[in-house]
Amino acid sequence: MTGSSIILMKHELAVTLIIFILLFIKLNRKESKAEVQPRDNETFINWVNILLFINLVAGFFLIKEGALFGDMFYTNPLMALEKNILNFGTFIISLQSHHWLKQHKHVPEFYMLMLSTLLGMFFMLSSRNLLMFYLGLELSNHPFGRIGKF
Repeated sequence: MTGSSIILMKHELAVTLIIFILLFIKLNRKESKAEVQPRDNETFINWVNILLFINLVAGFFLIKEGALFGDMFYTNPLMALEKNILNFGTFIISLQSHHWLKQHKHVPEFYMLMLSTLLGMFFMLSSRNLLMFYLGLELSNHPFGRIGKF
C-alpha cells in the first residue's frame, strides 16, 4: 500500500483516527461513582464536534478514483460526496444531541458507537463484492444496535 492508495481510504482512515482519539480520551478519563460533571462532558462534546467538523471539511479535498484490496474497495468522487453527506448527518446528530449528552455519563461510548456505525456505512458504500459489503454491514449493524440502549 503506497501513499497514493492511502488517499483513497481517507474517509475511513479519518473516522478510524477519531475513534482511536476518543478511545484514548476514554481510557484517560477519570471514572467516578459520583454524579456526572456536565462541564467535563460539555468540553468533551465540543472537542468531538470540532473533530467531526474537521472531518467533514477534509472530506471535500484530495478526492481520487481508484480501487484497493484486489478491487474489493472502490471509490470515486460520487462516493466521496455520499460519504460527505453521511459525515454531515453524523455532525448534525452530534449537534442535536449536545443538550442530552451533557447529563449522560457514557458520552465517549456513544460517539465511538456512532462513528463505528459511520465507518461501516463507508465500507458498504465502497464495496465491490459481497465480502466487503458484509464486513461493512456487520461493522455498522452491531454498534447501531448498541446505540439503542442509550
